[in-house]
Amino acid sequence: MGGAEFCEFRIITLFPRRFRVAGTCRGLLRPRGSRVENNRLDRHVRRRKVGVVGTFAQMTDRLRSWADVNVFIVCTLSPPNILVVVASFSVFLGGLVLWFCDLGSAAWIAVIIGFFGLGKDVLSVFVRWVTSPDVSLKPDDQAPELFSSLALSDDYLAEGYEVVPVPGRSNEYVVRSPKLDAFLRTEDYLLHENRDVLKPLVETLRRNSKVLEDALRCKYRQSWRADPPQRFMNEAKVSIATDLFSRGPITIYRGTYFHSFLTNELVNCVLESRGAHPQILYRGSQHFPTFLENDGRCLLKRLCESHMGNHIGISTVVLTSDGQLVLWRQSGGAQQSRDLLAPTGSGSCDWQDWSRLSRSASLKTLISSAMEREFREESHPLKSALRGIAIRTEILGHFRWVRRGGKPEFVGVSKIEAPFSRLQANTDEVDAPEFVQLAYPACNVEQLLSSIAKLLCNKQLSVPLWVNLICLQEALQSNSNLLTSVLAK
Repeated sequence: MGGAEFCEFRIITLFPRRFRVAGTCRGLLRPRGSRVENNRLDRHVRRRKVGVVGTFAQMTDRLRSWADVNVFIVCTLSPPNILVVVASFSVFLGGLVLWFCDLGSAAWIAVIIGFFGLGKDVLSVFVRWVTSPDVSLKPDDQAPELFSSLALSDDYLAEGYEVVPVPGRSNEYVVRSPKLDAFLRTEDYLLHENRDVLKPLVETLRRNSKVLEDALRCKYRQSWRADPPQRFMNEAKVSIATDLFSRGPITIYRGTYFHSFLTNELVNCVLESRGAHPQILYRGSQHFPTFLENDGRCLLKRLCESHMGNHIGISTVVLTSDGQLVLWRQSGGAQQSRDLLAPTGSGSCDWQDWSRLSRSASLKTLISSAMEREFREESHPLKSALRGIAIRTEILGHFRWVRRGGKPEFVGVSKIEAPFSRLQANTDEVDAPEFVQLAYPACNVEQLLSSIAKLLCNKQLSVPLWVNLICLQEALQSNSNLLTSVLAK
C-alpha cells in the first residue's frame, strides 16, 4: 500500500470528523512528495466521504453523549421519587399476581392503579429523554461588566493575588499571585478527600433543576450541531474546594464535568426561550460566585464558598530533547479555546488520575501526573506511542479563570527524552496546521526566554497558554535553579 493510500485509510478510520486537516500534521499524515502532490492529496482526501467506521464512531460518540446527559439528569438533577415508584410497582405486581390467581377478583383495580402510577413516572422521564427544549444558550451581555469590575477580598490580597486582564483576549481575566506561584514551585500541599463537599452543590443544582435541565439539553444539541461537532461528554473529575494560600492541606472531591458546566460555564451565558418574544429564563452572571460589599465592591468568593463544580484544569508546555518548545493549536471540536494556540498537554484532572495514586499523594504529584497524561493523549494519535518516553514535570503556577466562574487551573513545564519528530498532533484533540509555527528554539535558558517573549506578542494564545508562558518566564528570571533538572539534557 502506498503512502498516500495509507494516509487516507488512517484518516477515515481514526479521524472521521477532522480529515480536512490531512497532510498538516508533521510526519504522520503527510506522505513524502512535493507540495503539489501533497496539495492534490489534501483535496482528494477532503472530497472523500466518511467511511462506515467513521460514521459508526460519530454515532457512538453522540449516543454516549445523549446517555451521559440523561443519566446525569435522572441521577443528579431531577431524580424520581423512589418511594412512589416502588409503591406503584408493588401495587401493580401484587394486583397482577392476585388477578391471575383469581380472575374473578377485583385485583384488576390494583393493576390499573399501579400501571398508571408507574406510567406517570416512566412516561415523564421518556418524554424528557426524546424531546429537545425550545430554548437557546447565548452569551450573557452583562458578564463582561461584572468581570471587569471584579475585586478581591483581603485574604486574597494578603497572598499577592490580583485580577489580571489577558492581552489580546476580550473579556478574559485571571486571578493569580506571583508570590503564591513562587511558593508552589518549591513547596507542596497534602491532599484530603472529602465526599461531603459535593452535597451542597447538588442541592443548589436541584433548586433550579428544570431550567438547568433545559440548559444541559440545549448545550448537547448545540454541541452536536456545530461545525465541526463538539464533544460533550460527562466524565468524573477531581474538583478542589480549598483556595491555594501559603498553607494546607487542600480538600478535593469527586465531581463531574456536568457539575462544572452547570455552574462554572453557565455564568457566562443566558438561557432564553425561542420565538417572536424570547424571555430570559436563566442569567448566568447573577449566579457568578461573588458577594457585594457595603462599599459597592463585587468580591470574588473563595472556592469553599462558591458552590461551583470547580474541577481542576491542567496545562503543560513541553521541551524536547532536541531543544524545542512545542505547542499545538486547539481543534475546532473543543469546548474551550477553539482554534487558538494551546499548551502541549492541556485539559483537566480526571478522577482516574487520583484513583491511580496512593491516598497519600500530594497535590503536585497529582497535577504532574495529569499533565503528563494529557500530553501523551494529545501529542500522538496512538495512545501507547508515547507511553515509554521519560518525562520530568515541574509545576509553575496556579490561577483562577474568571470567565469560567473562577475555575482553578494549574500550569507546568515538562521535559521529554524524545525529539520533536516523535510528536504528532492527535487531531481528535488538537490541530497542527502547516501555516502556524508550533516549535520554538529552547536549547538553553536564553533561547527559551527569547521564544517566550516572541510568543507573548502573539494574539492567538489561549488563556492557559498565556498564563503558562508568563509563569515559565517568571521562573526563569527568578534565577532559581528549580528548572535545572528540567532543562538539562
